[in-house]
Amino acid sequence: MPTFLRALGSLVVAAGLFIAAVAGWLLAADTHFQEVAAAYGRHPEHALFQAEYWAAAVRHYGLLVAVVGGTVGAAPGPVALGVKQPDGRWASTRLVIVTRVLRRRGA
Repeated sequence: MPTFLRALGSLVVAAGLFIAAVAGWLLAADTHFQEVAAAYGRHPEHALFQAEYWAAAVRHYGLLVAVVGGTVGAAPGPVALGVKQPDGRWASTRLVIVTRVLRRRGA
C-alpha cells in the first residue's frame, strides 16, 4: 500500500507540473490577447472590440488559472493521499485532522 500511494503521489505531482508547464508555455505565446487588448483600449465603447476582448480574456486568464492551479495542486498531492498513523494504519489526511481535533477536545 505505501508503494502504491507513493507512486500515485508522484503521478499527481508530475501531472500537475506538466499541466502548469504546458499552460505557462501557451500563456507566454499568447500574443493574440495583447493585440486584442490594445485594440479594445483604443475603442472601448465599440461592441465588437469588447466582445473580441472578452473572448480572448477568457482564454488568457483561463491559462493563468491553469498555471497557478497546476502548480498549487501538485504540491499537496502526496499529502492528501494518505498519512500513516502511529499504530501503522493508513488513513486519509482529513480523518487524521478530525481525529486529532476531537482528541484535544476530549470527545
